[in-house]
Amino acid sequence: MEIVEKPKRNEQIKQFLIFSIFSALILSIKPGYTGIENPLIFFLLVVIFAGIREIGRIKIAEKFSMYPVLRNWYPGLILGFLLAYFGFKLIPFIAIFSPYAFGRWKFKIKEKTIEEIGIISFLTLLIPLTFSIIFKILSLDILFQVNFFLLVSNLIPYFKLDGENIVKWGFDKWAFLILILIFIYLL
Repeated sequence: MEIVEKPKRNEQIKQFLIFSIFSALILSIKPGYTGIENPLIFFLLVVIFAGIREIGRIKIAEKFSMYPVLRNWYPGLILGFLLAYFGFKLIPFIAIFSPYAFGRWKFKIKEKTIEEIGIISFLTLLIPLTFSIIFKILSLDILFQVNFFLLVSNLIPYFKLDGENIVKWGFDKWAFLILILIFIYLL
C-alpha cells in the first residue's frame, strides 16, 4: 500500500478548490449541452458539502492514527465533463491514507490495513448518503443532486476512489451502499 508524506495545508486547499471548480462546472452542464445552469451556486454547494465530507474523512482517519492526502484524479474529472453532456455526473476525488510518521496506537506500527481503509471510506460516504436522504425527503432537489453525485462518483470501485477501498474490504458493504443508493434514487 502506498504511503505518502503529509502534504502542506496550502496544497490540500488548492487540490480541494480545483476539485470544487471542476465539480461545479460538471454539475451545472445540462444534458445535451443545452447550456450551463447556475455554476456559482453549484460551486458554493460543492465547497460546503464536499468540505463537510472531507472534514469528516480527516476526523475519521485521525481515529485510526492516519491522515488522508487529498488528490484530484484529472482523467476522471475530464471524463466527468464528457459524461455530463450525456447527463451522467462523475465528480471523483481520491484520498490516499497514510499512518502518522511516529507510528500508530503508540506502538510505532506504521502499516495500514485494508479493513481500516475500507472502514474510513465507508464511514466517509455515510456523510453524503445522509445528506442525500434528508434532502430527497425534503424535496430540496439541488442539494440532493450535489450530495447524490458526490456519493455516486466516489462509490465507483476504481482507482483509489472510496468505492475501491470498500470493495477490497468487503463487497457486501459496497453492495449495501449501492442498494441504498438505488432506493434513494427511486424514492
